Amino acid sequence: MTEDEGWYAGTSYDRYVKHAKSVLENLEDNLPGYKGQGYELALNGSMMDFLKDDA
Repeated sequence: MTEDEGWYAGTSYDRYVKHAKSVLENLEDNLPGYKGQGYELALNGSMMDFLKDDA
């Protein structure tokens, strides 16, 4: 796939971030038994700021 076909450097990263944000924004739907207890993320290197991105 080329850039003309919708691929660009970072495509996979952007998809991962979008999915992660969706899961975190809907924890009650994605995790049975979750009742707003909060959560903690363990991230590495480049993923440290993914919640701040607008991806």
